[in-house]
Amino acid sequence: MNKKILSKMLIASMLAGGINFAPAVVHFDAKNLKIISVAHAEIKTVTVNGSAGMSFGDNDEKVIQMVKNAARMNAVQAAKEQAGVYVKSVSRTVNGVLTDDDISAYASNNIKIISESYKKDFYNESDLSGNLTGNVGFKYVATVTAEIDTSDLQNYIRRDYEEKSKLAEAVKSSQKNITDINKNIEDLSKTAKNKTSAEIQNEVQKIDNEVLAEQKYNEGVELVYQKNYQGALSKFNEAIKLNPNYEYAYYNRGHACYDLQNYNQAISDFSQAIKLNSNFAAAYYNRGVTYYDLENYSQAISDYNQAIKLNPNFDWAYNNRGLAYSDLENYSQAISDFNQAIKLNPNLEEAYYNRGNAYAYLQNYSQAISDYTRAIKLKPDDADAYYNRGNIYAYLKNYERAISDYTQAIKLNPNFASAYYNRGVNYYGLKNYEQAISDFNQAMKLNPNNANAYVGRGFCYRALGNNSQAQKDFAKARSLGWKG
Repeated sequence: MNKKILSKMLIASMLAGGINFAPAVVHFDAKNLKIISVAHAEIKTVTVNGSAGMSFGDNDEKVIQMVKNAARMNAVQAAKEQAGVYVKSVSRTVNGVLTDDDISAYASNNIKIISESYKKDFYNESDLSGNLTGNVGFKYVATVTAEIDTSDLQNYIRRDYEEKSKLAEAVKSSQKNITDINKNIEDLSKTAKNKTSAEIQNEVQKIDNEVLAEQKYNEGVELVYQKNYQGALSKFNEAIKLNPNYEYAYYNRGHACYDLQNYNQAISDFSQAIKLNSNFAAAYYNRGVTYYDLENYSQAISDYNQAIKLNPNFDWAYNNRGLAYSDLENYSQAISDFNQAIKLNPNLEEAYYNRGNAYAYLQNYSQAISDYTRAIKLKPDDADAYYNRGNIYAYLKNYERAISDYTQAIKLNPNFASAYYNRGVNYYGLKNYEQAISDFNQAMKLNPNNANAYVGRGFCYRALGNNSQAQKDFAKARSLGWKG
């Protein structure tokens, strides 16, 4: 699920020494992963089998190819599952930060098939636990050897929640689809004797296309893992061409389009996924996220409503609906949604953070500070939470605490231009003009078009009696749009 960044101006500017400085931007950010090192990473080799069979067609090349492809699909899936066991053993060094879904996603996208072989065999009813008729059929056993490399596990842990959720969801959908394909194979094997030759051939082709589509889909997911979204689009296109009813291929192509900022195509793909599966809560949610980025807040809310209706425990849908209500300045409803998100997930740092912003807009500063503080406790490296809490302290003219929070925000994000600017404003409020000038200089370095930084530095120079330099700064600020 997506985590959104929303920017708005603070509700009121800060007065410092009689100077009305422009407010800095408040960021609604969303991240919640700890950065933890992983010890003893190495490459592990696994060898596993996978099989598929059919009660007819052991001399039919199309049937044989379909069965072999399905056997390979099952062997690769078994290799991913075995790789997951190894990743889980390595991940114990991260103290439970990785969930089972995270482990499965990592293993599935960091496995490399280095060899594969096939063996044809025959079976009777007892070989498949009585699921088939007593007729003798044939099967292929695929043996694959694969390497799983855990050296990138540390980088994977650093990825934000949105990326990891997309990958985990994609892998889970693949697992479900493989189960469905195997069921289709079993059903055809059971019912073939009641079908015409043409019907059988059509179903064989359909199943083989599903198997091949699944392969292309997984190749696309691997490219998403590598952040090669354009390449992923190509693979998802191939999967859809092979299996036009594969809702997860549309859904993940929508994700790739979203990451490429092709929002209209993303909406189209999410809509097609919903058309194929009207109970697809995540597709409604992500279409809502896309509408939100297009500033179509009413449509975003409509999609979040449907996602919540389908999944009443969807904490992120409540969180993001709250963001949409905040943009519509319906802060009371936004707070209600953030409350529900927190009720469902008391450790959802983003909901505290976003509720803090809503309280700030309602001028309930004590509650805003409380929420930012809770967000910081849940995620100590959230620079934006420190920054926003600093803005509240600054507005309340508690300059020392504001400076402390801006300093921590800068420590966590050395390129945080707004934090330098706001810290400079607060140093000005304390009449520490030299330090204020230093911060305004850094703000200018990071953002040369920041007119307000020139204004602030100009007032500092004037307070220090350097009127010539002050006038130069004011002139520069006017050239950048300042109206003073």
